[in-house]
Amino acid sequence: MAPRTRWHHLAFWVATGSLVLLFGWGVIGKINAPAGIEGAVRFLLDRDRDSGWHSRTVAAGLVFWEAFLALMLLFDASRAWVLWAVRVTLVGLTVALIVLVSDPDAPACGCFGAVRDAKDNAPLGLARNGVAMALTLVPWAVHRRTSAPDPAQHSRADGAKRAFTLIETLVVIAIVAILTAIALPLLVSSRFQARVTKRIALSQQVVTAMLQYAHEHRDGHLYFMTAGEPTRGAVFMETELTNSYFASCRNFWPNFLDRSYLDVPRQILEADTEGVIRNNLSEGVPADLVRSEISASDTLFAHPKFFEGPPVSDAGSCVGTRLDEVRFPSLKAYIVDRSLRRAGQSSGQSVVVRGFGDSSVDTVSQSEYLELGDTLVQRPFGSAPFNVLGTDGGLRGRDR
Repeated sequence: MAPRTRWHHLAFWVATGSLVLLFGWGVIGKINAPAGIEGAVRFLLDRDRDSGWHSRTVAAGLVFWEAFLALMLLFDASRAWVLWAVRVTLVGLTVALIVLVSDPDAPACGCFGAVRDAKDNAPLGLARNGVAMALTLVPWAVHRRTSAPDPAQHSRADGAKRAFTLIETLVVIAIVAILTAIALPLLVSSRFQARVTKRIALSQQVVTAMLQYAHEHRDGHLYFMTAGEPTRGAVFMETELTNSYFASCRNFWPNFLDRSYLDVPRQILEADTEGVIRNNLSEGVPADLVRSEISASDTLFAHPKFFEGPPVSDAGSCVGTRLDEVRFPSLKAYIVDRSLRRAGQSSGQSVVVRGFGDSSVDTVSQSEYLELGDTLVQRPFGSAPFNVLGTDGGLRGRDR
């Protein structure tokens, strides 16, 4: 057998140690934040149910298996079956991650638990799998090189060919790293664009439902507050909410729009339904209360004069509005969907979706959305001076 040189030992233990760290990182992250991996497994195996013992069992089994592989790599990475088990596991995880990346409605993969607070965990997991797959070649190459018969018993050409194996392995690692660096931005961008397309369709559905409601209610927009009394909270399931007048109007409107107009799961309207339910219970309000990320414009819930001129506490103007008060339907936004702001930060593509009074929809960049101009105003009772929300002129104004 050819003896192991110090370079063989160094390459072997660096690669093995890196593999152990990569698997250990994932295991620790999943243990610290199990909800992420449970949600991903549930989405892949049993997405039609809210919970299931088998989803939790699979998630726990996956964590145990990754921990087992990390220990085997630490104690005996030269065994062929250990390396093949690692490769097969990485291939399976990669297939699952590709499914999550390609579906815009998929949850965070939970690859690293709470290490990252974005859905870009999946591309990071793909990168880890690619690097780990390449690293498995190093222990295999070193073991093959040092377990072969002494090169002195073979020709110089054969010896040179075997000695080149480690170099070939490093070249493969470099190629895999380059391809991963090229592919990941494309995967992130395509997934984000798919989400944008879905949110545009949803926003169009929402604004159409609002307009249909108004047409069927004598041209009156949806209104669920107490007219002229903005200090009174909205009442949901016999519970009075403590949020400000305009905050309630912006976020709680789906709770008061009949499902015959808009019938979509609350998970589509909320970023974190489980978190919303926990907050609702902690605040003493019904768990069923939806807090929508698609915000209704403040201008839909106060007379246009409320937004004109200097700000005054004109409670009498806090009333329901009408279609005939909209001067420029194609320019006046009814809703704004801000759910894509954080989702696109990693790719520099953060956008906001807006739905208008003629049922058209457009997108603007996050910077454009936050840009305050002369047409944006702050008003009492919680009105916000942001694009679409607190616009000078109210429904008589314009948002594009």
